[in-house]
Amino acid sequence: MCGRYLLTAPPSDLSDLLPHPSATLLWPNVPSRWNIAPTQRILAVLREADGDMVARLIRWGLVPHWSRDRGGPPLINARAETLDTKASFRDAARRRRCLIPASGFYEWVSRDGAKHPHVIHLTSGQPFWFAGLWDTWTGPDGPVISTALITVAANRDLAALHHRMPVILPGADAAAVWLDHPAEAARASLVPLPEGLLTIRAVGPLVNSVQTDDPRCLEPPVAPPPTRQGSLF
Repeated sequence: MCGRYLLTAPPSDLSDLLPHPSATLLWPNVPSRWNIAPTQRILAVLREADGDMVARLIRWGLVPHWSRDRGGPPLINARAETLDTKASFRDAARRRRCLIPASGFYEWVSRDGAKHPHVIHLTSGQPFWFAGLWDTWTGPDGPVISTALITVAANRDLAALHHRMPVILPGADAAAVWLDHPAEAARASLVPLPEGLLTIRAVGPLVNSVQTDDPRCLEPPVAPPPTRQGSLF
């Protein structure tokens, strides 16, 4: 799954990754983020009803348009294998796909009774797109646009951390297939990233708290002090 990620790349870097680069795309004023969490507003690129490509801030945690309310656990991830069968995602997968820019994401591994965070990013250091879905739910306070990130089985690079990984679209061509191609071709693009393209590094526990959102999230873990062995004599 993917439950936390970071976006520190400037909009100029993201523009180079767009399926159809356009000087008319206006990026919201979004600061660098090191610890983006579910239910927060996140940056996404999507097509509006008139076909225009727009960059918007939308809620992370999909609320299907037919939902009675926003209650219940947020739908932050959608499994690629069941997009066509899950009512929450089926219609959006056909008609409302989006791109979520990221600089990296986090995953945790359990060891010695504790969860240890790791940051994962492209070895090239470049930003990339997550494949996402979006929908609009209208409540008493007006419309809410929300999204879920799509996941697939982890590749061998990530399998030691988790059995799932987000779909990563590393460039403009892959982004174009997901955003604009017919549903069948778009679904075929939902595959694990090829092995050897990711760097995985352990980080300290500060990222465990959603209240911490600064470069300290990327600091390496502090090694425990060496155990002192008492004298035998």
